[in-house]
Amino acid sequence: MDANNSDKQVVEVYSKTLEEYMTHKATQLHATFLNDYFKRHAIRAWPLHSTLTKFLQPGKAINIYRQTVAYELLAQLAPQLPTISKTHQKEVEALIPEAIEAFYATLEVAKEDEGWKADKLKDFLKPMLAFARATKVMGHEWDLERLDKVIEEIKDTRLAGLKSVTSMLAQLRAVIAKGGKGETKTAKSGKAGKSEKSNTTKGEVKANGSTKKSKKRSNGEMTEDVDMAEPTTDTLPPVIAPPKKRKESSDFKPSKSKKAKTPKA
Repeated sequence: MDANNSDKQVVEVYSKTLEEYMTHKATQLHATFLNDYFKRHAIRAWPLHSTLTKFLQPGKAINIYRQTVAYELLAQLAPQLPTISKTHQKEVEALIPEAIEAFYATLEVAKEDEGWKADKLKDFLKPMLAFARATKVMGHEWDLERLDKVIEEIKDTRLAGLKSVTSMLAQLRAVIAKGGKGETKTAKSGKAGKSEKSNTTKGEVKANGSTKKSKKRSNGEMTEDVDMAEPTTDTLPPVIAPPKKRKESSDFKPSKSKKAKTPKA
């Protein structure tokens, strides 16, 4: 049996295993079995992506928990997507928008479905953070305006009271917005304002020509910094008090100098 046939058989076995786990509640399989395979052999597990993406959609898995497992498996593939895209570029480019659409569809359902508790929503959102980071590395641009719209709509639903969920959505937005299109004008103007303020400050320093120098006393100690800018009609140079002279101790007695001996004739 050659290597290609062996790999195909492995893919077929794991594909059936994944299908059974996602659709049969009474299965004896555990999520860790699939998770370990995707984690340790992400590139070999790549052919399973077509089966996996089907269960990212709401209602395809037997229950909500199994759907969150599908997102966990996606997160295991995410770090390897840049490598996989070198040989399977079209398939990876097709997977990314499909997974994103499933993400938004799941959020729509979670707004009304009481079965989506806080812990399950965290298990759903955490993998999407890993997926978003991987796709940003690959240069994929998310629709930030669409995400902002979803976040705004969530404020009027039961999800608004789940702080952990709103916090993770904010993290996801930050990942997506980093260097991506759709960045709000306010954010851009804020960055420009900071840059302008920084440049203005530098310009003022150069215009004044002010420099700070430390002045030494005769005993070698450093005094506080003194502004050495040239005085103008509006600004007078600071008055610097002379260093205090040390008081000689009352017990101190100067040594007598010895008279120089004159040589005898």
